[in-house]
Amino acid sequence: GGAAGIARAAAGAGASLVVAEAGAQEPSLLLGLLRESPLPLLLLAGAAGAGGGPASLLVATDFSASSRHALEVALALFPG
Repeated sequence: GGAAGIARAAAGAGASLVVAEAGAQEPSLLLGLLRESPLPLLLLAGAAGAGGGPASLLVATDFSASSRHALEVALALFPG
């Protein structure tokens, strides 16, 4: 169960991304997902925009290659 169970289920399903709604989850579960899952984690909170996705997007970066990859994935998932 918990974060480890979600990480195992995602890996077993061949997922390439874990998506969680930040407001509905326990903070400890979200932190556990960050620690347990080797997959990228997308947290969504608040109301969706007109197209069903986020109304705006912020990608945190430390200018590393992995941050660049996170930006590229976010732009591919939510173009425009």
